[in-house]
Amino acid sequence: ARQLVYYTLVPQTGWRVVAVLPQARILRAALGVMGPLAALLLAISGLFVAYVTSLGRAIARPIGQISQASREIAGGGGLERPVRSQRADEIGQLSLAFSQMQRAMRQRLDELSLLLGVSNDVAATVNLGEGMSAVLQGILRGTGAAGARAVIRNPNGPAPLAFAEGPAAAAMAVLDRAVVRHMRGEAELDLTTPAEIEAELASTPPVAALFALPLRLAGEYQGALYLGYRQPHYFDSNERRLLRTLAGQASVLVQNAYLFAAAEGGRRRLAAVLASTPNAVLVTDQTDRVLLLNPAMERAFGLQAADAVGRPVADVLAAGEAGPPLVRLIADKRAAAEGALDLVAGGRDFLAAVSTVYTSDGQAIGRVAVLQDVTELKEVDRLKSEFLDGISHDLRSPLTYMRNYVGLLPLADDPALQQQYVDRIASGIDRMSALVEGLLEMANLRAGTGLHFDRVDVREALAEVAAEYASPAWMRGIRLLVETGDGLPPVKADPNLLRRALTNYVTNAIKYAPQSGPVRLRAEAAGEEVVLSVVDHGPGIAPAEARHLFEKFYRGGQGTADRPPGSGLGLAIVKSIAELHGGRVWCASEPGQATTFYLALPIFRD
Repeated sequence: ARQLVYYTLVPQTGWRVVAVLPQARILRAALGVMGPLAALLLAISGLFVAYVTSLGRAIARPIGQISQASREIAGGGGLERPVRSQRADEIGQLSLAFSQMQRAMRQRLDELSLLLGVSNDVAATVNLGEGMSAVLQGILRGTGAAGARAVIRNPNGPAPLAFAEGPAAAAMAVLDRAVVRHMRGEAELDLTTPAEIEAELASTPPVAALFALPLRLAGEYQGALYLGYRQPHYFDSNERRLLRTLAGQASVLVQNAYLFAAAEGGRRRLAAVLASTPNAVLVTDQTDRVLLLNPAMERAFGLQAADAVGRPVADVLAAGEAGPPLVRLIADKRAAAEGALDLVAGGRDFLAAVSTVYTSDGQAIGRVAVLQDVTELKEVDRLKSEFLDGISHDLRSPLTYMRNYVGLLPLADDPALQQQYVDRIASGIDRMSALVEGLLEMANLRAGTGLHFDRVDVREALAEVAAEYASPAWMRGIRLLVETGDGLPPVKADPNLLRRALTNYVTNAIKYAPQSGPVRLRAEAAGEEVVLSVVDHGPGIAPAEARHLFEKFYRGGQGTADRPPGSGLGLAIVKSIAELHGGRVWCASEPGQATTFYLALPIFRD
């Protein structure tokens, strides 16, 4: 200070100012007034003040550093810059303790960061290989081990699954079997020297120290995780804690991978079933939004799954005649709505059934609609009805006039008239026999009994059939011509069945194309097949009828008064014969033009 204030104690009034003097005058006054003693006291006082100031600074500096580091730690940092002090007193001990706390916190923070990273990697994947690699790499980073391995049960095969990380991991594979067997009944295995490893696992160790933990799912042993060091190593409590945590992460990974594999397997099986079924399937959630539709549903309603999923079902099925009724059935959540509905979509007939999907506790979570394609069933039902109508007519008609002629026989006196009646009765019997024989032949073909495949010359087979039916054809105004090329290879066939197929084609032409000129029986080689054909010049066949010609019980000329008699089995028998030979049949025709029936059979190979 530049000035010094002198105070004097005045009795009964307290301290009062005596004088305020400049610093120089103060010193001169003090020396003059107090003398040498005052000067000595003043020097001692200065030294004391300097000592106290120095001591305060020595104490305040480390305390300030600790305080600053504490504030940085509270703010999320402060662990990278340690607090150091060379003092040997309590302040030094405090600094040392704080520095040790920093190291412990930094180590724990690094450990938590490592565990968080591994946990994120495990949570981000259901691939067992990727996740286990993250766990093993985390072990190596957290412990400094030379190698880490995990060996777990393979749910899809007898050989276990093994995963490895680190430079010593490949050499450690010789310990897999012993470790897995040993850990089945152990909580953990701590072997700090090669001698301990050899004694415990009965194997020459490729590492000098080993630590192992079991992997369990719901109490069931699934395998083991272990790591090794190239030098003897003591596993402290921090390492053990880290390894137990990472082993827990590995167990969670294995469980998730198994669950995902099971769920994915179920999903793929369901997807395969839905993709292969001819029934259209549509699944909605509790808000009537589309969750799933299979390819059959896409085809039936002209939809795309990528565009439909997630949208309201009312919007997805808004177009078309079949959509709105199906939407109303799906939207009706009453139990009474668990019914069926006849729909027509994409030119196909469907029987739609809708039901509710429930959780295990009975909560409704959506609806599923299954549309069964009944087009073929309705067609079969129609054909059956037509067959029954036709067969009943074909049976009733001969029975009726046979009964009539039997009743007339006693009344006929003329032997010639009686013979005429008998002939007509015999004709009716022949018609009924032919019908029964056709049905029996279809049954035998389905059974595939009594077949004898051999080398058959196609030209000879055509010539025989043409010669046999030349006379009936001539009587119907038809000439049978055989046209084959040179070098025609033989076919592998049952001679009787091949002749039966050609006979059905020829008799069909005679029956349905009378007075039409020549009917040509042809054969030519085409690739690995010989294609036989019968060409007539009759009235032709409409496309709507052509696709049904080879169906059982179907007869051409439906609804016409002059339709020739028959059971509708002839062409179906030809198709069955072709299928038994590994061949195929088809027809090419248009109304008013030539009609060609084809039969392709495989070439005979020695």
